[in-house]
Amino acid sequence: MKARPFLRSPPFPGIARTVAAVSIVNDAVHDALAVPDSLLDQIAQARVGGTFWGHRRDGVKLVARAGCPFDGQGLGPAEIAILPAREPSRPVDPWSLLAQARSVHAPVEDELAIIGGLLGVPVHGPDGTVIAPERLRDAARQAIAAATYRDCFNGAVASAEDAVRQLADWRRHLDGNRDIAAASGMALWKREAMRRFLWDGDRSPPSFPLQRHCDGQGGQGDRWRSGPRAFLPICWKKPVRRPFRSPASKMVSYAPRVLAPH
Repeated sequence: MKARPFLRSPPFPGIARTVAAVSIVNDAVHDALAVPDSLLDQIAQARVGGTFWGHRRDGVKLVARAGCPFDGQGLGPAEIAILPAREPSRPVDPWSLLAQARSVHAPVEDELAIIGGLLGVPVHGPDGTVIAPERLRDAARQAIAAATYRDCFNGAVASAEDAVRQLADWRRHLDGNRDIAAASGMALWKREAMRRFLWDGDRSPPSFPLQRHCDGQGGQGDRWRSGPRAFLPICWKKPVRRPFRSPASKMVSYAPRVLAPH
C-alpha cells in the first residue's frame, strides 16, 4: 500500500492530485524533533490531517482500525466504527468521528491514533494497553516530518506550517458547503464549474431550474417547499468569507452566498 502524507490535500473533483498536492512523501530522513508543539496544536485546532474532507457519522463511541482488537461490550453496532486499512473511495472525517468517541484502537503510527492523541481521546494499541500521550505526539511529529511540502499554486517549496494554513482554509470552505442542499438559477454552462466549487468533500449539491422547488433535497429543503421563493439562486454580488484559492487555477475566487428565504 502506497504511503500517503498525513497532511494531504482533498481529492478535488476534476483536479489532478499532483496539481492540488500540498505534500509529497519523502524517503529522506527528516528530524521529527524539529516539528514544534505549536504546529501540533495548530493542526488540532484546524482539524486537518488524514481524510478531514470525508463524510460525517454521528453516535460513535468507539473507533478502531480494522484488525486491531477491542472490547465493544455494552455498545451497539451503530456506536462502533471500524475503519478499513486502505483509504476507501468515500472516506469518513476522522476528526468529527474521534471527537465524539470515548476510545480509539489502533497502532501508535496510525492516523487514527495520531488524531486521537491530538484530540486527547484515549488510544489503545493492538495489545490493549493505553498509549502514552507523548508517544502519540512523537508519532505525529514523525508523520509530519516524513513529507516535503509545496505551494500547490506555483510549485514552490513550502513549510509544514504553510500546508496547515492552506488545508485549514480548504476545510473552512468545505465545511461551509455542507449546508447547501441544492443550487438553482445557474446557466447550463456554469453548472460544471459550480459543481466543483460547491463540493463539500463528499458530494456536490444538485442543480435545478429556478422554477423548480427544492423539495426534499436534504438539508433544510423540506422546510423550503412552499411559496415562489422556495429556493433562491446563488448570489455572486457580495463575498461572505475571505477569498478562497482553488487549486484549479491561480485565480482568486470568492465563496458564493446562498440566500435563505425570508
